[in-house]
Amino acid sequence: MGVNIHAQGQARANLKVSALASGSSGNSYLVEAAGIKLLFDAGLNAYTIESYLRGLGASCSELSAIFVTHEHIDHLRGAGMLARRHRLPIVATQGTFNAGAHQFGLLREKVVQPPGTEIDVGGVTVRSFAISHDAVEPCGFWIEAGGWNIVLCTDLGCATDSILEPLSAADLLVLEANHDLDRLWRGRYPYALKRRVAGPHGHLSNADAARLVFDLATGSTSHTRPRTVWLAHLSAANNTPGMALDAVGDPLRREGCANFHVAVLARDRPSHVWSREYAPIAASAIGMGAGE
Repeated sequence: MGVNIHAQGQARANLKVSALASGSSGNSYLVEAAGIKLLFDAGLNAYTIESYLRGLGASCSELSAIFVTHEHIDHLRGAGMLARRHRLPIVATQGTFNAGAHQFGLLREKVVQPPGTEIDVGGVTVRSFAISHDAVEPCGFWIEAGGWNIVLCTDLGCATDSILEPLSAADLLVLEANHDLDRLWRGRYPYALKRRVAGPHGHLSNADAARLVFDLATGSTSHTRPRTVWLAHLSAANNTPGMALDAVGDPLRREGCANFHVAVLARDRPSHVWSREYAPIAASAIGMGAGE
């Protein structure tokens, strides 16, 4: 099934991922590859996203599409406005479109991508995978270009089989480390909210993230290739960058996993940028791939 999303601009031999923000007040990431620019989540207001992109030397008019993981406001706040203002398609699951209809507003072009399917955008492949979260049909994204793999895996209450292959493939892994469990339970949140955050459809704790990364680093398929982990979606009330970094990084240092580099993303502003050389291919329209 063909999908009418077209690449913008000229191909260039570079793959770059920029974190615009990652937290309960808004999440957004820019992926650039061989002239293709894709926005993943638009949880900030449209003006802020436009401003942050300008700071990175990009503009919304250059985007090929906006991919949205789920309908919570910190992931789609600016999506509808950006889509209308810049005539952009939005890609999401049907459940996300249904549950987020009021927030999206009228959309010129919607592309439904069920979990477990892939979309090609001018040589950039975007695969979706199911995650465990209290949204209607949430997903993570596995982006591949020129042999490099970026995986966005946030807003999940627990690890499921569906995330294992993407995490194993990731050269850059954006992984949730939302809270310190002790700090959450001792904190000021109402009991019902604490149960929701800590539950299997809530958010991943520092300890859970640490176990996932440690298993990746010490598994039989980890090899010694350099890998980067960005800890994302930190809670302002129940976590700190230092706590998350220590929880995930200390076991790696004790095990001597020097090929893993761990960093923490800023909650409310652009922070880290990851880039690699990329062998470009000719840009083209995108379409649904295997697994549709």
